[in-house]
Amino acid sequence: MWDYIASQRPDYLIANSQETRRRIQKFYRRDAEVIYPPVTIPDNLPEDKIQGDYYITVSRLARAKHVEIVIEAANKGKKKLKIVGKGKDLNYLKGLAGPTIEFAVDVSDEELKDIYLQAKAYLFASVDDEFGIAPIEAMGYGVPVIAYASGGLKETVVPVENGLLYEELSGDSLLKKLHEFEQMSEAQVKKMRIAARLSAEKYSFEVFKKNVLNFVDKSISIHHARTTRG
Repeated sequence: MWDYIASQRPDYLIANSQETRRRIQKFYRRDAEVIYPPVTIPDNLPEDKIQGDYYITVSRLARAKHVEIVIEAANKGKKKLKIVGKGKDLNYLKGLAGPTIEFAVDVSDEELKDIYLQAKAYLFASVDDEFGIAPIEAMGYGVPVIAYASGGLKETVVPVENGLLYEELSGDSLLKKLHEFEQMSEAQVKKMRIAARLSAEKYSFEVFKKNVLNFVDKSISIHHARTTRG
C-alpha cells in the first residue's frame, strides 16, 4: 500500500516503456509519459558486416533471464551459440550446454564488439522485461533480435522487420524461429540488419536527451498555466 500512496505524490510520472506505463495505469491508476532509456549506439561500423555462424546472447546469468531456454534451443538444433555474461547460474548453465555452446565470462568492450559484429542474431528469453537494453545494444551492431514475445520486447522487436518473436517460452518455440530465420534469403537478412541498426538509433543518448528536455519544457508550461489560473 505504501508504494501506491507514494505514487500519488509526484506531479508527473515517467515510464521507460509502454509496458511499464500499462503497469503504472493498472496498479497506481495514473498515467505516465514514456521516455525510453538511452542505449550506446556504436559508430564507425564496417560497411559490409561479416556474418559468422553463431548466435549470441548477452545476459546476467540468473534464472529470471531464462538462458536455459536459449541453451535448450541451441542443443536441440545443434546451433552454435556464444553466451556472454556471468552470474550465480554460470555453472548450472554450463552443465546444460552442449558442445556447440561457448561461454565468454569476462570480455572487454572491444572483444564484445567483435562478437556482436559476426553474430547471426541475438537470442532473448527474459519474461516481462520492462524494456530490454541488451537487445537494443545488439541491434545497434546490426544484429537482428529473436526474442520471447513478452514485456517491452513487443515494442522494440518488429517481426520480420528487425527480428522475430516466438510466442511460447520453450526451446522448441525458439528453435522454430531459428529455422524460420535461417530460411530467409541473404537479401532479407541484410534488410533486417539495416532495419535493426535504424531501430536502435531511436534509443540513442541524443534522442533521450531531446525527449527529456521536451518533457521538462512541457511540464513547466503546464505547471505555469495552472499556477496562473490559480
